[in-house]
Amino acid sequence: MIDTNITMSQFLEAIGDTFYMVGMSLLLGTIFGATIGIIIVVTRPGGIKPIPLIYQLLNPVINIVRIVYLRPIMKLIFKF
Repeated sequence: MIDTNITMSQFLEAIGDTFYMVGMSLLLGTIFGATIGIIIVVTRPGGIKPIPLIYQLLNPVINIVRIVYLRPIMKLIFKF
């Protein structure tokens, strides 16, 4: 049988590690997402500084990433 007894110090260490991982993911995701978002808004047609090449490269990447993350969520919500 597997021994699953843990001490309070192990539990608190695991909680700390979890908060660290979630916090770093949140920080890096926010920095990366905000940077890409600002770049796409600034370089889009009619933006502050339209640069079609950058916009045409980033827009499909953003759409693919959005689909990859949205599809499993939709499957869980709508069950189809």
